[in-house]
Amino acid sequence: MNRAALYRQLGGHHWKNGIRDHLKQTYPRQRTIIASYFNGWNYVIEDTPNNSQYLQLKTFHINYNNNNIDFESPNFEQQLNQYIDTNPLSVLNVRTSSPI
Repeated sequence: MNRAALYRQLGGHHWKNGIRDHLKQTYPRQRTIIASYFNGWNYVIEDTPNNSQYLQLKTFHINYNNNNIDFESPNFEQQLNQYIDTNPLSVLNVRTSSPI
């Protein structure tokens, strides 16, 4: 993988496509993983707790090695979702917005 990807920011078009995909889900919606990188950076969209009219766009970092998450595994997404569901995360950036 290109070393430049280590420092790449997620472009607005990725967020827009992710929001569109997230809103296509039936309620209750599961979190939508927009992007996950081998260096531990993750970008997700979730409904705001107790108010599905607003979305939370979250950016966070997980040390995969320390948490037994295999980025190369075919069930990486399942491992990541399970980790997010069972561990308090230090979210680096949360932006709450209305999809309208």
